[in-house]
Amino acid sequence: MSSSFVRNLIVVAGFALAAANVGAQEIRCWTDENGVRRCGDSVPPDQARHDREIFNNQGIRIRSEEGEITPEEQAEIDRLRREEDDRLAAIETQRRYDQMLLDAYLTPDQIEGLRDRRLELMDSQFRITEIILRNLYRKLEGLERDAGRFSPYSDRENAPPIPQNLTTDIERTRSAIGIREQAMGEIRENQEQIRQEFQRDIDRFRQLKGLTGSVDDRP
Repeated sequence: MSSSFVRNLIVVAGFALAAANVGAQEIRCWTDENGVRRCGDSVPPDQARHDREIFNNQGIRIRSEEGEITPEEQAEIDRLRREEDDRLAAIETQRRYDQMLLDAYLTPDQIEGLRDRRLELMDSQFRITEIILRNLYRKLEGLERDAGRFSPYSDRENAPPIPQNLTTDIERTRSAIGIREQAMGEIRENQEQIRQEFQRDIDRFRQLKGLTGSVDDRP
């Protein structure tokens, strides 16, 4: 029997005897921040954070109590709870996504067909925008040619000032060109995004169906 165990037993027995003399029913024992074993019929407020063992007035352990949670410990508990909630939410989102794929398609070919139709539609939008943009460039070229007869674009000393309506038309045409160029860039970006999204759907569908690239896609 170790000396530390004997000391703890003596401490508990001593407090149990004192408690019996004053009619106390329970003794609480805990180890403080310095590693010292302490006991009493109540726990001082500055020791409330420590876990403790409860003994009856005969020195028999009857249960244990957890210490109060510090703000730091509570913050960590909350963080872990949020992480677990996020993990469970991600699992549920993935489950619904998988079920959607299985309900919507029978083969990977169906997913690829839908992808191709959407990409073709965006190609049509791109070509229309491209035609409009060419026309705007031609219009701007003509407007700038007209503006070359006026000050400040003309080198002639007696060139008249450019008419306000011509200036406005040039500004509007340049603005329209910028908008169309931006639209063409967005179409290409959206096409690439669609390709990636559909490829993820195809890969996941194959995984759910147990298909590989060398296996017939038809079930």
